[in-house]
Amino acid sequence: MKKIYFLIIISLICKIAATQDVRTNYFLDQYSHNHIFNPALSPTHGYIYIPVVNLSAKASLGGLSLSKVLFPLNGELVTGLHPQISSDKFLSNLPQNSKIAVEALDRVLSLGFYLRDQFFSFDLSVKTGAYMTIPYDFFNFLKNQTSSRDTRYNFKNLSVGSEAYVEMALGYSRDISESLRVGAKVKVLSGLMNIQAEVMNADLHFSADEWEIKTQAQMRAAGPFLILPIDDNGLLKMDGAGVNDNFPGLGGLGWGGAVDLGAVYAFDESSPLKNLKVSVGLTDLGFIRYKSDNVLQFESAGEVSFKGVNDIKLKDSGIDNVIDDILDELSNMIDFKNVEPSKTSYSLHTKLNVGAEYGFLNNKLSVGLLSATRFGFPATSSELIAFFNCKPTKWFGTSFSTSFAKGLHSLGWALALTPKYGLNLFLGLDYIPFEYTAGDIPIPLRESRFNVSFGLSVPLGGNRHSKYKNLKQEEAPTSEAQEELI
Repeated sequence: MKKIYFLIIISLICKIAATQDVRTNYFLDQYSHNHIFNPALSPTHGYIYIPVVNLSAKASLGGLSLSKVLFPLNGELVTGLHPQISSDKFLSNLPQNSKIAVEALDRVLSLGFYLRDQFFSFDLSVKTGAYMTIPYDFFNFLKNQTSSRDTRYNFKNLSVGSEAYVEMALGYSRDISESLRVGAKVKVLSGLMNIQAEVMNADLHFSADEWEIKTQAQMRAAGPFLILPIDDNGLLKMDGAGVNDNFPGLGGLGWGGAVDLGAVYAFDESSPLKNLKVSVGLTDLGFIRYKSDNVLQFESAGEVSFKGVNDIKLKDSGIDNVIDDILDELSNMIDFKNVEPSKTSYSLHTKLNVGAEYGFLNNKLSVGLLSATRFGFPATSSELIAFFNCKPTKWFGTSFSTSFAKGLHSLGWALALTPKYGLNLFLGLDYIPFEYTAGDIPIPLRESRFNVSFGLSVPLGGNRHSKYKNLKQEEAPTSEAQEELI
């Protein structure tokens, strides 16, 4: 067990990204992991996932599209903080609050199988996430801080968060009737870390000689792997913060639980809505609790005054470096004092998916709508997604999607090949931009999100129960020999 957790920690440190699943897969019955969105959804065949063949990445810039922060200059891309990019060009299109999120889901082990109409699944995975809300004034400060005139900024709502935990999930779904299928998952959670920092208010008076800051901020940090040194005055020393690679034992980890609940209803043949199927899924409803010895809380309030730096050089070699510099500047502006922790439990980011699919041509083609809502830090977000699905056989399906969140600026595409023998392949992309900037280096003009996944699995025998309406075909029964080939 110690070796497993050590490998998990190394993977968190070394891997750049993975993802929550591509939403364009939602209505594809052939997709092996559609139960991630709703435990009542189940694929056409059982499977064993191949974790070493996995490419996935997801990022959301929450209105802060790449064309607003990256600019072509002399055949290269530079950030808006570059001295040759004017303040008006960089700041004029920035939103009042930019919400940045990166989420990851690394599957260590995953399998699913059927017993008649009953589908069982088991997943061992690592979930990580990083979230940031940046107010407009913070970018304004980074761009114009060297101004010789006195300037005031306010960083209200500035927040940063990060989390990582191991999830072991056991799922079950079955038909209640020919029209209704229900499903549930029970999850055991092992917390690795959770950090949340929020600036409720920060008024900054900047001049060439001095910075004056009035702050009200707090930070909570939980997890046995975090190193957060405290000086003799009870203040957090950011320079010494880091990650401890010594395994603390199972008792030192955070522990918790969660459930997923879902249902799928397909209207029967006698109904005027006989080709309509609706689904509701509520996932990640739970929490993780850490031992009080592994939880630290810091607060910053009052007025801080210190000598500023006349010319802060920000690296301009990439967006990752810029974010690092932002965090460095934030740590230098706020002194966090250690206080008694007010809580040791953290809720998960619950997700609600409500879908409707209408099929025609014996359900070989269909259209659908999905309302996807995510609750929690840094803010609740939702979007409405339209689908066109093509599922001509039990072993092949493809889907196209587009989001109505901020206009029709992108397209999603997913493909699933699931023959009964051999290897199953799935490929999905969300938010493929329609529009790009002109010039030698095209940059997505409006879209601020990206999501891609690719993977393979080994099929397990046993098709979904034939009475489940989504697979019913209006055709003559096949012989046993023919059925075996399907």
